[in-house]
Amino acid sequence: MPSAIGPHTRNPKPGYLYRGSKKRAAKLSAFERLPLQFWLVIAIAAVMLALSMLLLRDS
Repeated sequence: MPSAIGPHTRNPKPGYLYRGSKKRAAKLSAFERLPLQFWLVIAIAAVMLALSMLLLRDS
């Protein structure tokens, strides 16, 4: 009896997403697994840090 987990079934292995051809499942890198909100928070923090450094340098 074949396994119900794999790239050719409706429930692929957790942690794998289809990229390109559906015949091969590519494992996601660590950066691709992080949620979008995490990167949004990092970007906002970087902008605020840059602005505060500009304000401190001018005064």
